[in-house]
Amino acid sequence: MGFGRNKTIFCGALTGLLSGYFFTQAFLASNMARLRSQSVSKDTETDPLPHE
Repeated sequence: MGFGRNKTIFCGALTGLLSGYFFTQAFLASNMARLRSQSVSKDTETDPLPHE
């Protein structure tokens, strides 16, 4: 691409940081959704009969 040494290092570091950030956000969202679904399923399993 014709980048110099410093620009190549900077672009590589920036790419690594950004991809790490976006992967972390994706895994966090995925795990939070999984925990929410487990919490909802536990709540529905242990709910007592509705009071009249």
